[in-house]
Amino acid sequence: MIRLAFSKFLIVIILTSFSQIIRCQTAGFYNPIALPPSISGSFGEIRSDHFHSGVDFRTNGKTGFRVYSSEKGYVSRIKVSAVGFGKTVYIDHPNGFTTVYAHLDGFSKKIAQYVENAQYSLRSFEVELFPEKNEILIEKGEIIGFSGNSGSSGGPHLHYEIRYTSSQIPMAPLKHFENWKNTDTSAPTLNKIYIFQIDSINYLMDSTERKSLKFNKNRNNYQVVDTIKAYGRIGLGIESYDYVNENSNRCGFSEISLKVNDKITYKLSLDSFAFAETKFVNSIIDYGAKILTNEEVVQLWVDDNNKFSGLNVDKSKGFITIENNKVYNISIDIEDHAGNTANLKMIIKGFNVQKKEISTISSKSTLLEFNKEHKISSKGYEIIIPKDALYHNLYFSHSMDSTNKKQPVYRIHNPKTPIHKRFTLRIEPNSFYYKYINKLYIGYINGKGIEFVDSKNTSGSIEASCSKFGNYTLLIDTIPPQIKPINISNKQNLLNESKMNFQLIDETGINTYAGYIDNDWVLFEWDPKNEMLTHVLDKTRIKPNSWHTLKIEVSDKLNNKSEFNCDFFW
Repeated sequence: MIRLAFSKFLIVIILTSFSQIIRCQTAGFYNPIALPPSISGSFGEIRSDHFHSGVDFRTNGKTGFRVYSSEKGYVSRIKVSAVGFGKTVYIDHPNGFTTVYAHLDGFSKKIAQYVENAQYSLRSFEVELFPEKNEILIEKGEIIGFSGNSGSSGGPHLHYEIRYTSSQIPMAPLKHFENWKNTDTSAPTLNKIYIFQIDSINYLMDSTERKSLKFNKNRNNYQVVDTIKAYGRIGLGIESYDYVNENSNRCGFSEISLKVNDKITYKLSLDSFAFAETKFVNSIIDYGAKILTNEEVVQLWVDDNNKFSGLNVDKSKGFITIENNKVYNISIDIEDHAGNTANLKMIIKGFNVQKKEISTISSKSTLLEFNKEHKISSKGYEIIIPKDALYHNLYFSHSMDSTNKKQPVYRIHNPKTPIHKRFTLRIEPNSFYYKYINKLYIGYINGKGIEFVDSKNTSGSIEASCSKFGNYTLLIDTIPPQIKPINISNKQNLLNESKMNFQLIDETGINTYAGYIDNDWVLFEWDPKNEMLTHVLDKTRIKPNSWHTLKIEVSDKLNNKSEFNCDFFW
């Protein structure tokens, strides 16, 4: 009798749990992947040059898991790219939202056929397609593709977004999935807190001094150990992270707010943002710390030219002006996307001090106003910084180091200073370089090597659009790409192969690639992060059990060209 009662009780629990799962799937959005919630990247998370615009689902280090449409609708856009999101599907829904599924390994049959037909028609692996509204209809829960690692993905996962269809502005997806939200019961963790001395010339040189503060923790509450003595104008900065659940990696926060004597002076909200403004992240964080030590310290103040819509500040802009002997009660709240909150409290007391500048202004530095364009000419090179490229007024420096006469180094300010818009760098090649004028490019010296910067010949000068300050130089590339066959050679029988693979190697990067079988263009897929060019053998495209000719043509960014030819049996 007891066993029967327990069995009935267990059945009730199972049915109740199952009905809750079904309710989540039918009343709200359908889970895009049938795996336990395991998030490796959250919405609004700090990334290089941007905030993360979606949620990354871990797929156990594997590709090929089915990906489902979250709601009925139609495929409004498909993009295939060797970089970025890789293979991506966009679905518009009647509820006014668009869902995005990125880094896919492949598409469902009807989408894949549509894409392949377009690729052959356009003779291009990379395509961006916009099907008609009723051309590819999708049901809720329908398989639309398979999880992968395509594009610039750093490992197998599904990148998932929800956007407003009308504006294509992404939003935090968690609110649409109660089953995800309910797995997150822990508040964000405060990792570090810093105090920055702002009221010196160093702020205009992006070299502010900061000091780490010690704190104690009691559950979700933090307290700085001692009363902090300060003077002049200061700013605060914190580093924080969040775990959605025990299966997830470190993720980002949703909101940070700063109170000074019970008044909110700064708030950063990451519920939604436009792609056009996401680069403001470089002004929100301590950019120098990010590139030097990979710290993600959020500065709790706003630079003059930071127009990020998720920022809300009073007239102080988050800066705290300290008066002698005055006490400042500081409270910082850190909230995650599930509403869990951590709090930090600290006390600051003002005192008098003889102010000393941390650095002196170099005679070679020029004060640039952020809201003006600046054209700076020097012997052998020119710099053009557009209006609103800087986040605040800046003492700007530049020089040319010609210790190595064959390869001068152009020092364009400081790599620790962020820039919002690209600036133009023009370099006049010396007599040694000029004879290679059509094979010259500008390279960025990153400390580990040299990064290619897309360059062009403009009236005898080499011009590049540069995204960061730092050291640049001029280089020559006359070497054609290498085409290395992996599983094919001349006169080889490929009956036991389903694809052919080639490794493409070049110092400036691959620009174009094309493959021809029996003189007809065929689809090759390019994966630059693995330097791999792949063709899937398809009997609907080439005649089986026959000899065939193969030709591959490849060019690099300086138009150096290579060609591979062979015969094969398949």
